[in-house]
Amino acid sequence: MSKADLNNLGQLKTKEFITTDMNSFGIEYLQSSGSNHEMTGFTTDFESALHNYWQYYRELEDNFLQTQKFVSFNERNFHTFSIEFLKLFQAACSEVETLAKALALLTDPNFDQQNANIKKWWFAIQDAYKYYAKMSDCYSSPDSGSSLATARVCFMERLEIEPWMGLRYVASPDKRGRNQLKLAQNGRSLFWWKEHNEVKHQRMDASIKIQDDNYSKANLKNVVYSFGALYILEIVLLQHVGTKNDLEAFMNDGRLFQPRPRFVASADIDSMFADFD
Repeated sequence: MSKADLNNLGQLKTKEFITTDMNSFGIEYLQSSGSNHEMTGFTTDFESALHNYWQYYRELEDNFLQTQKFVSFNERNFHTFSIEFLKLFQAACSEVETLAKALALLTDPNFDQQNANIKKWWFAIQDAYKYYAKMSDCYSSPDSGSSLATARVCFMERLEIEPWMGLRYVASPDKRGRNQLKLAQNGRSLFWWKEHNEVKHQRMDASIKIQDDNYSKANLKNVVYSFGALYILEIVLLQHVGTKNDLEAFMNDGRLFQPRPRFVASADIDSMFADFD
């Protein structure tokens, strides 16, 4: 077999692997000829979204909940940092970026995910989606949804947070007439995303004291906010691809931001029927 034949065989095997791998995840990738990035968009259904995104989120949630044995989920512990929080912080932010790019691709099949930073993927999705606290409200009460930047979730039924609050980018032409993305006049960046990048790229900074290094930013507060941001995007994706029946049948088994079921006590039942005695 010639060297050229070996090369052709290697290219064939690579293409077969990519096709098989993507199909096994239930995701259809749309190819773009002549583009500088191979995968330019995808479509997915509700079951695939559950399998590929929600299940992984729930796994991260379970890992986070395990840390409660050592650090109580309380605002007084928000500055507590650890190796475990570092792993969770990085994993949640990485999934935020993955999911945000997926949502951008759903709105624009030509979205360039390979070269997209937070400015680009947030600009693509900031007005394209709404968040509904109740799953099926996107069908039954479409006007009740909130924008992503104002979406609010309640952590462990105690602390309300708006992890995307104030984030908004606008396109502004530069001196050459090319549109550049920048924060809106009343917009503001996300503290937890900024600190994620500092932890990721500059964990130890020689210019600051060791006790103040960026490793300390892998703390409980940043983990809570990054998980809240991820949860919002997870729900938005499911609401976008699910039918009304899908959403009504969906059992939200999330434990960080989903209200726990309440059971009626016997005394309450007795009081309900007291007037009939």
